[in-house]
Amino acid sequence: MKKFDVAIAGGGVIGGAIALELARAGLRVAVFDRQHPGREASWASAGILSPAPENPGMVAIVPLGKASLALYPEFVAQVEEISGKTCDRRGRSRRCSRVIRKPSSARLSRCITAWD
Repeated sequence: MKKFDVAIAGGGVIGGAIALELARAGLRVAVFDRQHPGREASWASAGILSPAPENPGMVAIVPLGKASLALYPEFVAQVEEISGKTCDRRGRSRRCSRVIRKPSSARLSRCITAWD
């Protein structure tokens, strides 16, 4: 039986990133997923990483989302270097904006204030 220091449930982008950092720190890591790695939550999210709030109650975490988004290009570059693959068919990372459809003016104002 193989022995590991850490077991991670979920082989999506978050589980994979955690496994990568733990392995870099010298730990023996096992990642478990019910499907092929990256085919569950990561597959469903279609690679979307958005710091924009889903609802006004999430405005408080916008700074964390913005900071995380700023770190993402470096993370992608590291994954591309390790894997030898690129993020999309054109060989470059894409960054898209989020479109909010017909929000109330109050909600739009709260989102814009939080984003700035």
